[in-house]
Amino acid sequence: MLSDKKPPMRVIVRPEHSDHIPAFYNNIPIRDGPVLDCLKSDLPLWQPKNPVMINTPPGSGKTTFVYDVLLPNALEQGKNLLLVSNRVALSSQQKFAIMERTHDPRKKLLTDEGVRLTEDFGPVRIVTYHRLPALLHDKAAVPWITNLAYIVFDECHFFAADALFNSNADYYLRLACQRFSHSIRVYMTGTSLDILEPLADAELKYYRHPRTFVPQYVPPREFIRYTRSHDFSSYSLHFFRDLSDLQPKILEKPHEKWLVFTDSKERGRTFGRALGSKCLYLDADSKGTTEWNSIVSSKRFEQQVLVTTSALDNGVDIIDPAVKNIAVIADNRTSLIQMMGRKRLGKSEKINLWVCDLPKRTISSRFQQCDSWLDWYARLDRCTLPEHYRKLEQDIWNEGDSSLFNLFRLGQGRLFPNELAYHVIVRRHLFFKKILNGETTFKREVATWLGFNPDDTSGRERLYNFYRNWEDQPLPESQKNELRELVALCYQEAGLNDPHPDRVPAHSNRILAKHLHEAGLPYTVEAEKGVWRLVRTSED
Repeated sequence: MLSDKKPPMRVIVRPEHSDHIPAFYNNIPIRDGPVLDCLKSDLPLWQPKNPVMINTPPGSGKTTFVYDVLLPNALEQGKNLLLVSNRVALSSQQKFAIMERTHDPRKKLLTDEGVRLTEDFGPVRIVTYHRLPALLHDKAAVPWITNLAYIVFDECHFFAADALFNSNADYYLRLACQRFSHSIRVYMTGTSLDILEPLADAELKYYRHPRTFVPQYVPPREFIRYTRSHDFSSYSLHFFRDLSDLQPKILEKPHEKWLVFTDSKERGRTFGRALGSKCLYLDADSKGTTEWNSIVSSKRFEQQVLVTTSALDNGVDIIDPAVKNIAVIADNRTSLIQMMGRKRLGKSEKINLWVCDLPKRTISSRFQQCDSWLDWYARLDRCTLPEHYRKLEQDIWNEGDSSLFNLFRLGQGRLFPNELAYHVIVRRHLFFKKILNGETTFKREVATWLGFNPDDTSGRERLYNFYRNWEDQPLPESQKNELRELVALCYQEAGLNDPHPDRVPAHSNRILAKHLHEAGLPYTVEAEKGVWRLVRTSED
């Protein structure tokens, strides 16, 4: 709570842009009870000078707090509330909820497309981040903005997550802090580590203090951050190498639904075509279609598999107990957790989480891309004269890399860097470098992100790692014994009983091959003149 005593300050040496919580934050953990109750009790203590972050897991009640507490509080004061969201799909769901709570008659009159296009709901307005400048430039909206009690930035990790392909992300962040200093700014996210430092820097740099004519003591500002730890105990973690690996598993249990997130439209469409009528594919180009609107309003899909891109990964809820599997291709924690969070879990509900184990060649390629981008930032830092900027601008144009146009923007005769993108690139550069240097692995990092013991892997995963290390190579005697133990573990995990467990240390290659087949594992053990090889028989 806000009245609790702050812990003593600690001094820690850390690499720049690594995971850390800036000193500007007053961190308030919510350990017991509903999130809504804690926030409601602290609401009278909130002030415009001290921004608020609600950093709790998806489904913990952040949006409900806005609807059931902030909105009534603003209306009681005769003031307004502005809700800013990331995706159009999310804002549509929010608009339906606001109309229901304000008893807006338009709820029965507006079509799905009408809801999508409407932003003004009287004392409440709902816009996307991209629409913030337009709202602020609308002279007719000035009195409404002046009477603003709260502005809520939903899914505020947007500022970092979209920075690589949105050159205006840092501009939107500056507007958020600078033009709404008179209202209480509430930032909400379930994944804050990428954005903690940029948010703190922006609030300290751009917040406009109210003018006072009488000298008076002003307590120091702070960024109030309410937190609750994620609980991923309902997820069973699995890894796959390619989307095609999932197809047999999907066909095996047609009654189980799958929500699949891919990092490429082309890859998603190809996988969708392979599944045929069982699959629905959606991306940003699908917005406004019948299928898209149906999912936004009903929070479920009819086909067995929904394949989508990041267009659906922020704030759109899927509430359907038939969805038993979530598959994700992502290279960072924020994207992974946001995609997982699209499926709202009921009590005692269990989910299989399938994460693509990115190969080193993919990690290397993305590291090299980050390295190249950082070189361009370094070149900009070396510019001191107008001709230097003109030369760099021409070089960027001649490079033919459209991504560079999102990292820099032209203004006042010179180039300006997208600082939020730089922050994200440096963090990813460090992450990829750790993997390539052998300090960690992608699978280990994923397990750590989700609070799992990275050393506590299943027999299936350990066998897969064993195969990757000894792929079709002759096995020394010591490795034969390790293979026997791994096969015995996998056999047991498959629910099968070895009639002679005491003979495991002496199992021949034929027995191991038989047990692998019975356990449904795509390997066999070949032997020639006493030399064993673990061979893959099919795609798992």
